[in-house]
Amino acid sequence: MEGFTFTPGVQYKLLVRATPTANPPADMADTRYQLVRVLSRQPTPP
Repeated sequence: MEGFTFTPGVQYKLLVRATPTANPPADMADTRYQLVRVLSRQPTPP
C-alpha cells in the first residue's frame, strides 16, 4: 500500500482509498490502495 510502513507489534486502523486499475498486467493487482489517514495505532497484546 502506498504511503504506509508497517511496524511489527502494532495494530492499526486505517482509512484507505481503493482505485481500480484498468487492464493490469497478469502479475499486478487490479486494485491500487493508498493511505488516506491512520485512524488509530495500538500495541498488540502479548
